[in-house]
Amino acid sequence: VEWNGQVDGWLMPERYEPVIVIIGGRNVPPPRMRRCLQSLQSQKLTDWGAIVLDDASDPWIAEELEWLCHQVGERVSIVRRDTRRGLLSNMNLAIRQLCCNSASIIVTLDLDDALIGPDALERVLQEYAAGADLTVGAMLRTDKPAPGPADFANPRQTRGGRVWQHLRTFRKRLWDAIPDDYLKNDGAYVDLANDWAYMLALCELASSPVAIKDAVYLHEPSGERSLENRAAREKIIERLCALPPLKRLSTEPSLVEHAE
Repeated sequence: VEWNGQVDGWLMPERYEPVIVIIGGRNVPPPRMRRCLQSLQSQKLTDWGAIVLDDASDPWIAEELEWLCHQVGERVSIVRRDTRRGLLSNMNLAIRQLCCNSASIIVTLDLDDALIGPDALERVLQEYAAGADLTVGAMLRTDKPAPGPADFANPRQTRGGRVWQHLRTFRKRLWDAIPDDYLKNDGAYVDLANDWAYMLALCELASSPVAIKDAVYLHEPSGERSLENRAAREKIIERLCALPPLKRLSTEPSLVEHAE
């Protein structure tokens, strides 16, 4: 292989900010991409970084997204995949390997959605200042009423306890403590219902999860699920809910064990 340019240009981007927004999408219409990034730029909170994950979009869409990210500036890194990997696989790469501060607050944002208002991230940080290590909610949906608040007590026993809903935020150290097999189905990272895979685990590991009641996230579904996809999704959810719950994270992430 003949190398061109400096080595730094071939390395994946690392981020160290106290708040890191993970934004994922594939073939998202440019107006929605623009809305998403503008909602982030408009935040009063300024001490954030972002990693945008493009999951092998069509070339013209990927190029448009890269251009939009460059307009935001150095606080946004973009990772372009040459083949589709799935959102959870991309998130796992970004959080485990590219987010390099275990104390960072990770915020997940879909590229076709948006934060509501310039105070959204400040509202989340209020909970962390009060001791939270994970937050869920609240969101507005364009297709139907939003679900009720998350129930963290026994999410696997209550079909998820609504812990999967937006806005999802958590300390990076919680993600690092998830056993990798909890994120996989038949050896591959969960695709359908991927939010259930990681949020069930994170909520069990968290010591101070909080449900935010204020609407801070606009969720605009991109289309109806087919009956076939719904059936496959339900099977995956059933399997995820059947996994043994994880013990609350101790001071050392390496000490996380399966509960008896």
